[in-house]
Amino acid sequence: MRLFSAKADCDFNFKSFNEGEYIHAVMERNKAERITCVLYPNDNIAEGRELRLKQEYFLIAASLHDILRRFKGEKRWQASSNKETKSNTLQLPGAESNQISVSSVSVDFKCMPDMVAIQLNDTHPSLAIPEMMRLLLDNEHLSWDDAWYITVNCFAYTNHTLMPEAIERWPVQMIERPALIRGLAEIVERRPNDPIEYLATYLYKQVQNTRTQKRREDESKQLELERQQAEDEKLHRAQLKNEIRALREQEENERKQREAEEKRKRDAEELAKRHKELAAAPPPLPAVREEDDVFVVEFGETELHRRAAVQNANLSELLRDNYHSIASRNAEGKTPRDVALDAGLQENVDQIDNFCVLLLQNGNTKAVNDLLLCGYTEIINQLKTIEDSDEDTNDFINNEIPQLLAKIKQLNQAIKDGDIETVDTMTSDRKNIALYRDSEGSSSLHDAIENHQYNIALNLLQKYPSLALVKDIRDRTSLDLLNSIDEDTITDEQREIYDQLKEALISTSASQQND
Repeated sequence: MRLFSAKADCDFNFKSFNEGEYIHAVMERNKAERITCVLYPNDNIAEGRELRLKQEYFLIAASLHDILRRFKGEKRWQASSNKETKSNTLQLPGAESNQISVSSVSVDFKCMPDMVAIQLNDTHPSLAIPEMMRLLLDNEHLSWDDAWYITVNCFAYTNHTLMPEAIERWPVQMIERPALIRGLAEIVERRPNDPIEYLATYLYKQVQNTRTQKRREDESKQLELERQQAEDEKLHRAQLKNEIRALREQEENERKQREAEEKRKRDAEELAKRHKELAAAPPPLPAVREEDDVFVVEFGETELHRRAAVQNANLSELLRDNYHSIASRNAEGKTPRDVALDAGLQENVDQIDNFCVLLLQNGNTKAVNDLLLCGYTEIINQLKTIEDSDEDTNDFINNEIPQLLAKIKQLNQAIKDGDIETVDTMTSDRKNIALYRDSEGSSSLHDAIENHQYNIALNLLQKYPSLALVKDIRDRTSLDLLNSIDEDTITDEQREIYDQLKEALISTSASQQND
């Protein structure tokens, strides 16, 4: 193999130069000369390996073209195309149909091995074999068998080393593009027992494997694309579903808000109507009502509250006329005693405390119990100041009062827990215990309704009709509290008793006012 220099068809492009593209003007020349600029370029990188393959193929092709040129130029291998010489000249199968050259001189290619010998080894390119086959088949139009005969006899091969690093290797992908790979595939097809069969078979299968791998990668990419599209479609459907659900929930919430607003309007109209009826009714009940030893204390701003805030006020007459007003609480939850304390009028506080002590000293334990039932537990501290009390008084203070407070607490807990049996037992044993009030002014009926114990509430209302008129410090009756409950929270099991309780409260309130 000889060394050749690569030259471009056009060394200098004047048109590109005149248009200001100076690099492009010499690009073709540089690309061509780069092939043979450096012998054996570094092949540690992909670009170097590709350049070395181009260089070696260029030198192979140029050398083989030169060999064929010189062979055909020798007159001793030329013969006239007559019958005597035709038998010594290699021709394509079907000589009459394949006489392509119009020259009267033909070349006896079967003599080429006598003149040409090409030696290959493990450190030199072996692509000369498929290139020689290509030239003989495509350029000289020989038959495949004739071209193979000439190639086999012109080439020889020597293996110098078994070291892998000394043997040149080329990636199959780099030789797929030229026609050499097709030539190698054809060689393995025609000559399966040839020594080159292994290499050709490998290359041929490698090409097939590469194409198969590429097809699989394309199919995988397509499947991944379809999977991604399916996921996107699923996500889109989920988003649409969520949006539809959100719209439905919004519509449902708006519907519930409208219904709740309509219910509030109806309740307000009903409440306004009831207040109008109450306004037209006879005067309200007195501060204390006696029903077979059952009493009801009305909470709210009393005359005692107002007088307790006045300096040097005489509260004795008010206390004697209505001692229950001591336990009354205004809208802020304060008793008359609390009002006097806030005003800094200790003398008024003392008048109230002394009156409570006097009640017990006079033996009026019922009045003390009434005040305790109404949530006025401040009286306990005043009673403990009594000196030289007798045994009965001490027993009342230290035993009966704690027992009463414990029973009130027990009843309140039984109402919250819905223990109707305990509630019935305790109210039967002590009738007036159900009339307790807490610091907020809530009665036992308030507590039952607030804890949704409608059976207990109905039972208390039937036993103590006067509880229907009891108001807490926020001026709410039990009916007002019942109307404030969202009916959506009422279960199907509670609906019937709820309606009965509401009807009973309305009728009982009206009848109690008329009485």
